[in-house]
Amino acid sequence: MKILLWLLGVLLLLVVAAAAFTQTQRFRDWLRDQIVELSRQKLNGRLTLGRLEGNLISHFEIFDVVIERERETVLRVPRIEFGFSAAELWDRRVLINQLIIERPAIFLRQRPDSSWNVQNLIVTDTTAIWPVVLPVIRIREAALTVAPLDTANFFFRRRVQKLNAGLLVEYRTAQTVVEVRNLAFELSDFPLAVHNLQAHLVQTAESVRIDDLRLAVGASQLAGNLFVRDFARPLYRVQLSAAPLQLEEVRAFVPALPASGPVDLRLSVVGSRDSVLADFDFKHESGEGRLVAYARRDSARVPFDLSADLRHADLAGLLAGRGPRSDLNLSLRLHGDRLSLDSLNASLALQADSSRLGDHLISSLSLEGTARNGQAEANLFIQTPVGEVSGQGRLEDWAGAQRFAVNLAAQRLNLAAFTFDTTLVSNLNFTASLQGARLHLDSLSASGTLTLSPSQMLGIDLAAATAQFQSRAGEMVLDTLRLQTEAGHFEVEGRFNRRRIHLLHFVAKPGGLELVRRFLAVDTLRAHGVIGGTVQGRFDSLLVHGGFRLSQVQFNTIAAKSLAGEFNFEQAGGGGAVQATGRALRLATTALDSAKLSATFDARAADFAAEVWYDPASSGVLSGRYVFGDTARLVVRQAQIDFHDRTWEAGGDSMWIELAPETFFFHNLALRSGPEHFVLAGRLSLVGAESLRVSLSNLDLSRYARLFGSNDEVHGMLDIETLVRGTAQAPRLDGHFLINNGRISEFTYQSWAGTFDYQDEKLEWTFGLQQRSADSLTGEGFVPLRLALDGSPVQFYRDRPLRLQADAQKLDLSFLQAFTRTVQNVRGTLACDVEILGSFAQMRPGGTIRVFDGAFRLPQNRTAYHDLRLTMSLQPEEVALPFFEVMSDKGKLNASGTLRLNEHGGVASLAGFVLAQDFPLANTRDLELRIDSDTTRFQGDANGLRYAGAVTIDRAIYYLRGIQSGRVLQIDAAELQPQQQAPPANTDDGAWARLLDKIRGELKIRMPRNTWVRGPGINLELNGELDLVQEGGDYLLYGAIDIVRGTYELYGKKFTVRNGKLIFQGDYTTAVQIDLLASYVFRQGKEKHEMFVKITGALANPQIAFSLDNDDKAIEQKDAISYILFNVPAQGSGIDLTSTASGVVSGLVSQQLSKSLGESLKLDVIEFGSGEELTPGSVLVGKYLTNELFVSVSQDFSSFNSAEALRVTLELEVLRQFFLQATRGGKDEKDTGFDVIWKKEW
Repeated sequence: MKILLWLLGVLLLLVVAAAAFTQTQRFRDWLRDQIVELSRQKLNGRLTLGRLEGNLISHFEIFDVVIERERETVLRVPRIEFGFSAAELWDRRVLINQLIIERPAIFLRQRPDSSWNVQNLIVTDTTAIWPVVLPVIRIREAALTVAPLDTANFFFRRRVQKLNAGLLVEYRTAQTVVEVRNLAFELSDFPLAVHNLQAHLVQTAESVRIDDLRLAVGASQLAGNLFVRDFARPLYRVQLSAAPLQLEEVRAFVPALPASGPVDLRLSVVGSRDSVLADFDFKHESGEGRLVAYARRDSARVPFDLSADLRHADLAGLLAGRGPRSDLNLSLRLHGDRLSLDSLNASLALQADSSRLGDHLISSLSLEGTARNGQAEANLFIQTPVGEVSGQGRLEDWAGAQRFAVNLAAQRLNLAAFTFDTTLVSNLNFTASLQGARLHLDSLSASGTLTLSPSQMLGIDLAAATAQFQSRAGEMVLDTLRLQTEAGHFEVEGRFNRRRIHLLHFVAKPGGLELVRRFLAVDTLRAHGVIGGTVQGRFDSLLVHGGFRLSQVQFNTIAAKSLAGEFNFEQAGGGGAVQATGRALRLATTALDSAKLSATFDARAADFAAEVWYDPASSGVLSGRYVFGDTARLVVRQAQIDFHDRTWEAGGDSMWIELAPETFFFHNLALRSGPEHFVLAGRLSLVGAESLRVSLSNLDLSRYARLFGSNDEVHGMLDIETLVRGTAQAPRLDGHFLINNGRISEFTYQSWAGTFDYQDEKLEWTFGLQQRSADSLTGEGFVPLRLALDGSPVQFYRDRPLRLQADAQKLDLSFLQAFTRTVQNVRGTLACDVEILGSFAQMRPGGTIRVFDGAFRLPQNRTAYHDLRLTMSLQPEEVALPFFEVMSDKGKLNASGTLRLNEHGGVASLAGFVLAQDFPLANTRDLELRIDSDTTRFQGDANGLRYAGAVTIDRAIYYLRGIQSGRVLQIDAAELQPQQQAPPANTDDGAWARLLDKIRGELKIRMPRNTWVRGPGINLELNGELDLVQEGGDYLLYGAIDIVRGTYELYGKKFTVRNGKLIFQGDYTTAVQIDLLASYVFRQGKEKHEMFVKITGALANPQIAFSLDNDDKAIEQKDAISYILFNVPAQGSGIDLTSTASGVVSGLVSQQLSKSLGESLKLDVIEFGSGEELTPGSVLVGKYLTNELFVSVSQDFSSFNSAEALRVTLELEVLRQFFLQATRGGKDEKDTGFDVIWKKEW
């Protein structure tokens, strides 16, 4: 044991001695020399060290570290500090707790062979070492100097300075981890500094990963990550984003960059050795865009897809003022199997609004194009203040036959605005089309059409011009050239080449020759008719044959009534021709009574031409070619039909129809009616693929609205085009439309344009309604549905996503006039931004709706309202109406409410109020009603709606025109029996009943004085309050209504109401009590009597009692009726009642007859009057032509002269108390005249 203790003591002394020896300067010098000696094996350079300090066990410092190579200093570090843990060495692990590098300086120089002086500086050593962990590495005030060969290269800055960084490094055999913390530095001669760089890097033998990369440069922020795996067959993923990236700072790297301002960027790249997918998008205040690209290497093929979109791009902002001001929307799609044109599949869509190109303002520009399988199509539309240009083009088999078709149209084109030449002031309107093959001039094959609608050029009015032509291998076919000017109508058609004219037709129809007259300097020049002929043969031996037919020809003093001729020709190869000409022509009055038919044919086809010249109603021109065969072809070269005010035209050798079983192929089938065009081109198949284009342009909607019997005033010029592709069972539709100068009823707008697309069971659309330059409505969206061309019905999908969006910055409310006739004179302004998402089964609204300066009129109620203002907010969980106000002449109505929705789109809660102040609801002949309403509040949830409030009727007059005298109160002469009422009809319609079942409410109805009920024989004033209680579909009334005063006619006698009351106790149809006292004053001889009638009890079964001269002096019912009719009791009077009864009966019968005839003849008034002793009397009929204008006709049958007894009266109600009346007829001239009537009611 003592030996063991001795050995431990000796070992301890040796350790202490060794530790003491390491603290000596000799050991430190020895260690420094060993490090330098070891560096000669690890460095391709020379290492020198200064002094070493520290305990060398857990901490030491190295001063003046220098690495030299090629006689120049590559690295200089004044001080390096180490802190490490020796205990970790027992675990075969190196832990350097802290590494501080003070002010390192690095010099990089590029050699003449473009390599750098630091390349291969450290000798590669594959010897495995222990794991090394450096959790804290700090670099302070580092500097990097670069000496490149190309000193002008922007990216090689001379010096990096003030570099500070914090690092973590972990090295293991399996992986290396580097974490960069707070790296910052500055560049010399550079305005930006890297404020912070952070990243986490993990490297293994098979992969490299960089996570949480964050870079702050100036005001820009960048983030991203990187992953690479399997270096032999690498797979990689890169994600970078900037939010924001200041373009002014990017300009420091790229001085030529024109854009400025912040931009948000996002880049994602995923790929391998054989494929790559990149997704890049940006958002800028001047626009936003996205680019998605995919490519894959597959043996000899390189399939690729590219999708690029640019939205609302203002080139003036993106190009810093060097680009035109614009609002561009661009969509580009590319697809292919190889990097060659024959495999390219692409689409392009460009939209620009309110843009400027140089000195030219472009109101709207739209360019759409597609390329697929060696074919390309493009559509162009440009709208400017000096005209519109639209065009369509198609190129097929561009690597082979190079077949092409181009259509161009222009409207109101002013060439002076483009050429700045005022002599070219014009108003050109034309369409042109060109079709052909082989784009080389020496082998060009083409055909085309040209149409010129009313235009002006060099001061000459050009009414119309049309032309069709073809060119193939140097051969030109001019099918028809037609020009209509004020000087006349000219036509030329034919075929020719550089050596000869095969066939040339010319026709001239003189018209107003004033321009020609001035050019020829003659006094008079007139001609009517036609001049025509043919030209053929070589240019040195032309054969011309023709004729003419003119009438009313005048040249100064020379005139001709009729001139006639004919045309014919022969051509080698056989064939024939037929011509016929009619006579008796007139042109000055547009009356031509002639016709011409021409046909040529051979064994293969027939060429035909027919011309019907003008008569007062119609005319026509038709020419074409019919090719015989199993698949027949009808070529329409020319067609013109003049019918009343329309002229339809078509033609061109490129216009034909192929007829095959179950397939129809239309090739440029085009019809024109002045500026109106209809084009049908492509394949329509019942069994195969579809490829059809249908377009309508310049269609006058007013004409066709009248043609189809529409009562609405519809105006505008419509352009619409649709492309049908796919199959009959799964078609694909692409189209667009444009309506210019439109009007629907009172709503007018400048243009309405939009696009629509159907594919993959989804219909998408966009539209823009431009009412005025600053007023517009735009929208877009899509709905899920299925449609087919095989006759199956359209099917909507309730649970698939949909989107509906509309945006109106400022729109005239008069467009609502197009949807209703019950509201008139709609005015005001609408502003909205509404979006509906979700599905048909569960919609989620969003956006706002505002209406201001609104006004409208309800003609049925004869009320007008103004200053309508409302604000509505739509959100997925809430629909709010925070403000609603409408004014009348003296009144105002306010409302507000909020509807909250649950997650299923159902009603979660509802709350709001309604407030009315002297607000008119009706002002008609039958009803005049004004109300005041305290704040009526309503609230509810999914269990029902509840409301409470009060309504005060300021003034109301109810005109009961359907009630005739004697029908309100029925009295049986024998005995009083309760009137049995039929049960009400069942009007429950299901959905409405279910809605009413959930409504609960209480409403107090106040009726102060000045509430009247009026009708034939009745005039009552009411006063009181009622409580209306609603329980679902049931309405209950509680309270009492006083009958303040009034009169009622019974059997032709007027009773005055003394007092009365109606008591409501619940059900207003059964639980109503009446207590009414009325009296009638009459004379019996010289005595004056007063009869009273007392009505009490239930209104459905009242008790009626009569009394005479005193309330308590009851009389029998039969005596009461006798007093009312004859002023005497039923028996014991001793008076002959025959004559009196006849007059009474006549009056009663006339009342019932007036009611029956008025209902059947739709008359408002019918009155019968009897003469004395039942002699013939009179009849008056009348009707309200409008609410203010009444006309009546009366005839007195007692007069021997029926003409004198006829009277017509016209009455105009200017105000309710002020009338103008005109009367014509009668027995006396004084009955004819004009009266001004003022009426006062009380």
